[in-house]
Amino acid sequence: MRGLLVKDFYMIRSVVIMMTGVFLVIGAGLSYLVSPQVLLILATVMTGMVEASTINMDKACGWTRLSAAFPVSGERMVSSKYLMYLFLSVFGLLAGTVCSLTTLMVTGTLDYDNFVLFFCISVTMALLAGSLILPCYFLLSEEKSVMGSMLAYPLSVALIMGLTSVIRQRMAALSVGMAVGALAFTVSWVIAGKVVAAREV
Repeated sequence: MRGLLVKDFYMIRSVVIMMTGVFLVIGAGLSYLVSPQVLLILATVMTGMVEASTINMDKACGWTRLSAAFPVSGERMVSSKYLMYLFLSVFGLLAGTVCSLTTLMVTGTLDYDNFVLFFCISVTMALLAGSLILPCYFLLSEEKSVMGSMLAYPLSVALIMGLTSVIRQRMAALSVGMAVGALAFTVSWVIAGKVVAAREV
């Protein structure tokens, strides 16, 4: 498992550096035009997408076929992707938190309630989107997996909006959203692992 995580780290480190530059440029514009709290969502989404893309990279370079000869089960391969997705999403969330808080404090516009709200939205979106994106990349062709990832975020937003319309208290709605996201991510992890392992037989 550790070797698989290290492999992914070396694959994405240059991409993460590039994405950091993109994040800083786009984030600066969005924080000025909209709100610095948007940086939380932006950073979390961008970093999570990096790991999802490594699945297609593995397919393109033949790693998926080669790894079938390794003494590593399909479930472990899937688990390494899910773990790295979580790690990168947490990294993005922390980076977004630091940038957002710094900007808010410098401008004197820090509102803790709004900040916590955006924080919860970021966590919910990362979990819900990840539960859809990762199995799409594992189980579908490259073209279909990209379509799946494009639909994952709108569907996540739709669920969050649905919850906030049903549960009037926003923090309660987002707490439910995070719980649903965590459950969906766990179920997705287990099912994807079993399906990939069954394909090896």
